[in-house]
Amino acid sequence: MLYPTHKILVVCGPTAVGKTKLALELAGLFGGELVCADARQIYKGLDILSGKDIPSGYSYKLSGLRDGARQLGYFGNGTKIWLVSHIEISATCTAYDYQRAATIVISDIQARGMLPVLVGGTGLYINSLLDSFSLSSVKPDYHLRRILNNKPVDYLRDLLQKHDPSRLASMNRSDRANPRRLIRAIEIAAEKNSEKARIGRPQYDYLMVGLTAPMHVIEKRIADRIDDRINRGVLNEAYRIMPELKPDMAVYTELGLPILMGVINRKLSLAEAKKKWFVRERRYVKRQLTWFKKDKKIILFDVSRPSAISDIIAVVKSWYTYENAD
Repeated sequence: MLYPTHKILVVCGPTAVGKTKLALELAGLFGGELVCADARQIYKGLDILSGKDIPSGYSYKLSGLRDGARQLGYFGNGTKIWLVSHIEISATCTAYDYQRAATIVISDIQARGMLPVLVGGTGLYINSLLDSFSLSSVKPDYHLRRILNNKPVDYLRDLLQKHDPSRLASMNRSDRANPRRLIRAIEIAAEKNSEKARIGRPQYDYLMVGLTAPMHVIEKRIADRIDDRINRGVLNEAYRIMPELKPDMAVYTELGLPILMGVINRKLSLAEAKKKWFVRERRYVKRQLTWFKKDKKIILFDVSRPSAISDIIAVVKSWYTYENAD
């Protein structure tokens, strides 16, 4: 049975389709606060590279909420934006880490009578909240690990593809080549597919709004964003953070920092880097689209159509106002 305040609006889709801008508009219309679900923007620093679309005049403020030893904060000067710049670049934010922090924030938003607007392109983060599946309940399966420990990476990828293709599609290149990460994903998939996994998590009444566009439109936006980030000083941003970076950091591979390091170290020309960056972002978009198109709960809207925003607002209004007081 749903609790009265357990409504969540989700705005998802690939990079460069305008998710944050729309989410802010919807939050303003329906009394909401944003909760970031983006594996890139969750890191502190690298604001230009990760594409943090924080409105002008917003500043970061600490709240009274805590996730263990970490105090949770938000960007605000109007609609609050949570879980952007949430962790240090040296840290890793697993789906469980995200699920735990986001659940704390969402519970607080709902307790204040506001609508949580989950916004981002990381399907694994989104599903960790909506699937009523507690990742913390998945204990290591040492028998399974012994069986899989010496299997080649290709075998592990094929096995994960069989049990949880969406999870495999969401993994970055580094994780797809990491046997330990693949085995852990297989463990979770096996437990998730069992009946006993669906316990202990709140059930949300949610609406998933998915933004998409023809590929040529997204490609043009990607190219424009790359030019914009270069003009805004992304190379200087990467240079400043270089002393803190190590190749095994999740943020290093997630954001494509090796490409920028190539320019800084004069191993790549700027033109070569832009081409590599574009190809990398295009591949990332394709992985995101694979994830979201498989989820039949998502209502997709083509944002290149003039009526898209008004259509989305109408759908959200119908969902949010229908029996909202129950």
